[in-house]
This record gives sequence, C-alpha cells and structure tokens, in this order.
Amino acid sequence: MCVQVTSALKLCKAFIPGMAKSHYGRVLFMLTDYLLDMPPRNTAAYIMAKSAVQGLMKSLAADYAPHGVTVNGVAPSMMQTKFLADTSPLIVEAAAAAHPMKRNARVEDVIPAMEFLLSEEAGFITGVTLPVTGGLHI
Repeated sequence: MCVQVTSALKLCKAFIPGMAKSHYGRVLFMLTDYLLDMPPRNTAAYIMAKSAVQGLMKSLAADYAPHGVTVNGVAPSMMQTKFLADTSPLIVEAAAAAHPMKRNARVEDVIPAMEFLLSEEAGFITGVTLPVTGGLHI
C-alpha cells in the first residue's frame, strides 16, 4: 500500500494542482490486467493496492476533467520485467504458454499505449483503464 497507493497520492498532490492551474496535464497509472477478470489466487494484497490506485485514477479523472487534466491507466498482462525475477520460472512460463500470443508482454508492447495516453491526441480520453493484453481478455 505504501509503494503503490501512498506514493501515488503524494505525487498527485504535488503535481496535479499545477496541471489544473495551467489547464493542461496528463496523468497515467500502471495497473494490472488482474483488475479485468478474476485475479490469480494469493494476490489479495497486490489486487487491493492496484484497485485502490484504479479508484484514485477514476476519482481524479472526474475531479480534473474540467481543468484539462486527463487521468488514465494501462493494464498490461504479465510483462517481462525485473519484477518477474522473484517469480517462479514455472509460473512465468505457464503464463506465456496459456497466452493467446504464446508469450508474455514486453515493455515495448506497453510503451506505445502509454505514449498515446500521454499525448495531445488523447486529450478527450480520461478515466479509462486501457488493457494491453495481446488478446488475453477477449
């Protein structure tokens, strides 16, 4: 909760008021596709924290839309990052095997979605969680 939620709150308090004052801003949260369907077992703390961040995202989107600030999130499926170093290779391999594309997401799969939501072109999109899952949640 401290890393996911408290840090998000502190950063938002520090930056969003200035964005609102200038009538422009983009905020983007990293969520998880576990919020889209039934999460895996034994992930309660992770899901609770990510759900709190998603709730913050939606609330901020509603509060700051009139001020030209958009607030969105991306929800990638299991992604090949250093975060997986502490995850059993069997779990990582099983996730890739069960995926429609037969692999886990890579950072370069997620970055274009993030860039779009942070762009000028996404100025009329706020309060959404964009799944970046390669068809996992069709």
